[in-house]
Amino acid sequence: MVFLQDHTPEEVIDSETIYEKGSWFQAKNIDIIPLSQLGEMLGVSDYDSLMKEFVPAIEPEGESVLLAFPNILQEKLTTISDDEIETVAVEWSKIEEFWGSAPVEGLIDYLKRAREFLSQSKEPVYLFWGC
Repeated sequence: MVFLQDHTPEEVIDSETIYEKGSWFQAKNIDIIPLSQLGEMLGVSDYDSLMKEFVPAIEPEGESVLLAFPNILQEKLTTISDDEIETVAVEWSKIEEFWGSAPVEGLIDYLKRAREFLSQSKEPVYLFWGC
């Protein structure tokens, strides 16, 4: 995830020093599918609707794309409580994309760090998806 911080999507995605522009929160293997499933588990929207909200911020060129992050999911992750995190992490750990056995403690840590990151700014966040 990235806050652009006065940079355009083109500046971020086309930069040779991509991680030096904007403010970044990085996590491996958590892309639009697990995030949409998480959103559905949290009751913010259904999976298909969330998937449709991850749209390219600019026309993709090459192997990487910057996707708009669903506002409703961003809002929820910004305000999620520790109790909600601990409850949803157990269910989320069992999804097929995590091979049904992601470490719950790792997902709890991810969600707490994501909450902290997303709380830093009111601007929209984007998801960087590199192929």
